[in-house]
Amino acid sequence: MRKLYKANDDRTKLLFSPVALWGPLSQRKSIRWPSTVVISVAIVEDDLEARRNLELLISEAPGIRCVCVCASGEEALRLIPQAKPEVVLMDLHLPELSGIECTAKLKQLFPTLQVIIITMY
Repeated sequence: MRKLYKANDDRTKLLFSPVALWGPLSQRKSIRWPSTVVISVAIVEDDLEARRNLELLISEAPGIRCVCVCASGEEALRLIPQAKPEVVLMDLHLPELSGIECTAKLKQLFPTLQVIIITMY
């Protein structure tokens, strides 16, 4: 079986086992994260309802902590460097500074920052 790894900042490895996700139902195992693993997330979304829903979803998920919520790209560039999240959920269509432009600027400041682009139509 092929195993997929992702290295943490402290060079430890988290194991992602494909069998746990895609194996036959009788062989599936639940993925258990070590209790010490907490992923910090920032949200950049201009729609108030979507922003609140994402924040609620993240706050109720085990092992995930919302450290920053921003309504615009400009606000994200101001707050994210202070919050230092590991992952950013970035709306694609933001007023003034787009999600793509904001992501490019954040990646210049923090090359290892992981960004997930989200959008709604």
